[in-house]
Amino acid sequence: MILTNQGKESYGGSDLYISFPINDTAWTEPANLGSVINTSADEDAPYLTADGRTLYFNSNGHGGEGNHDIWVSYRLDNTWSNWSEPENLGPPINSDAYDFDYTQSSDGEWAYWASAREGGRGDHDLYRLIL
Repeated sequence: MILTNQGKESYGGSDLYISFPINDTAWTEPANLGSVINTSADEDAPYLTADGRTLYFNSNGHGGEGNHDIWVSYRLDNTWSNWSEPENLGPPINSDAYDFDYTQSSDGEWAYWASAREGGRGDHDLYRLIL
């Protein structure tokens, strides 16, 4: 399970951590995913694809288009601490507003995410895009 937490190992704001099941009722102590993923700002809304190697998340610490952007990084080995440099998904997914909660359809044909961009019908709207 990849989760957001602000713990003693955090680099600043909220960071992404990994925890593994021990049995039906217990999990390992969460381990920080490291400084390639996490910054002194906030990282959250993780989405790990079925391949177990592709991680999407949002951050306001890697730069980008606006307030919070959606990023992708790839696990480079069998550890959970060696990641590729995060890549910004760019427009039209990212905007100058708060973009978050990226996910894909199970067949990999659609991307879905939420955004606070102008032109929506509320504070946060859902968007989709054919991949």
